[in-house]
Amino acid sequence: MLRLFMRKSSLQLCLFFLFFIGYISSSASDMQKHTVLLTDSTRLATYVFRPEPADSLPRPSILVRTKTPFQQYADAADFFTRHGYNFVVQYTRGNEESTGKESFFLTDGNGDLQDGAATLDWMGTQFWSNKKVGGFGFGIDGFLAHLLATTNHRYLQAEYILAAPYNFFADVAFPGGVYRKNFLENWTKEIGAKYLLHTFELSPYASSFWDPLANKRSVKSVDIPICHIGGWFQPFVSGTVAAHRSIAVNGNTPGKLYQYLILGPWRQDPASYSRKQQAEMVFPENSTFDFLSHAMQFFDRWLKNAPSDSLSLREIVQQDKIKYYLMGDAEAPNGTGNKWIDATSWPPENARYKKYYLKHNGTLALDEAEKNGNAEAFRYDPLIPVQTLGGANYYLPSGPMDQRAIEQLDEVLVFSSDTLKTALTVAGPLRFQLFAASSARDTDFAVKLCDVYPDGRSILLSEGIIRARHRNTMQRSELLEPHKVEKYLIDLGHTANVFEAGHQLRITITSSNSPKFEPNPNLPKALHRNDGQITAVNYIYYGGKRKSGLILPIIEK
Repeated sequence: MLRLFMRKSSLQLCLFFLFFIGYISSSASDMQKHTVLLTDSTRLATYVFRPEPADSLPRPSILVRTKTPFQQYADAADFFTRHGYNFVVQYTRGNEESTGKESFFLTDGNGDLQDGAATLDWMGTQFWSNKKVGGFGFGIDGFLAHLLATTNHRYLQAEYILAAPYNFFADVAFPGGVYRKNFLENWTKEIGAKYLLHTFELSPYASSFWDPLANKRSVKSVDIPICHIGGWFQPFVSGTVAAHRSIAVNGNTPGKLYQYLILGPWRQDPASYSRKQQAEMVFPENSTFDFLSHAMQFFDRWLKNAPSDSLSLREIVQQDKIKYYLMGDAEAPNGTGNKWIDATSWPPENARYKKYYLKHNGTLALDEAEKNGNAEAFRYDPLIPVQTLGGANYYLPSGPMDQRAIEQLDEVLVFSSDTLKTALTVAGPLRFQLFAASSARDTDFAVKLCDVYPDGRSILLSEGIIRARHRNTMQRSELLEPHKVEKYLIDLGHTANVFEAGHQLRITITSSNSPKFEPNPNLPKALHRNDGQITAVNYIYYGGKRKSGLILPIIEK
């Protein structure tokens, strides 16, 4: 299910559409275009794929609401129609062939205008629908599915959501309070809404403007089973985990009892689920995941009442509904990673948090912090930012990549553990506690965790960033007092990895990750309101009372 529609030459687009038309005509589905008319006269272009054109039986339906060309779901449409489902893809208002103005999701949830709910109403009137609908979507389309779930519509029975954010401010626009430049600029261009960038510039804080796009606020309206799929190298994996936890804990019964979470070694590209190679790492065959077949089994249970097993609903409540892939060195002779693990919770119940402290001479150790305090400094010039190299990206090259080229830079501090004598297993959320100061009134701090292989490769696992002015709150600015030491807690996302014997843990600290994030100009005014930029000298403190270190969820046998 590759992203089939890309911005290419006119000739390539013509060839693509000729191929797609031929593809549809040769598949088992019948495609028809419809228009859903809303109460404000907006018309939503809606494509319906049905099994067997002559079949008039009402069937369950899968619904995708999207802002980008529907051809990206060609494989899914063909797959589900071959297995007895209608597959419906709709453009949200103001996108592609739908009329109206782009509403920036404000009409897609449970607000005054509910385009998704109106679409479900319309589907319920169609002869081909049995009024049982499952939501589906990747990335931002998955976010639309989350919004749809908050409408608590009677026809929506279940959802299958992959690689999606849950809170647009925290997961997409300003993670750690830092402007996610590359994604926002490319995404707004892709949907033809570059004007939204000005809106983002005016709203760099977690203000009430973002409330309608924080699904957690409406979680009590969600009462359906949802399968949440996320990848260690996806930019919104924290949103995937947050969505699962929020609904499982605070959602409505019975849906809260049937929340599934699957986390694997995948990137944002849907094709990565079927590949062993992720960027510069090759995992075993068992790392691949046929999400379409899995989604069909999920929907067979909740839309067709035809599960592949004989479990009762009571038994389903009691079974483990979390599964994660524990990564590791595939070439290690006696490696203990690269396997799937079932769990009752995330982080796993047997995770115990321990701290690896920064120490002098660039070392990282699990024992007590040094008694005497130390500090190291680097210069951060916004005009010469550290470049993004792999990691959890959307439009940029992504995945586990060797960071040695980054680690050689003067503006990057490196701390490595001793070579491990026994394997260390980590699974869960990662945090870094940092004590730091700056010569500027504002700056950023970016941290990466790498697995260092015996041959010297430093493979990126997780990363995070924080804007100094938001060290205490995302709701307002608290500028720095130059050279005053402050405490930061940096979210490094989630992972599950075995650091095998012979490997090392490595932490890098710097102040930029561009173009993924917009470099901080080190000036006090709000986003994009400063004239120019200055170079900052940033200080990292460790030892003594300033115990900077990596907080790891270590799995105990």
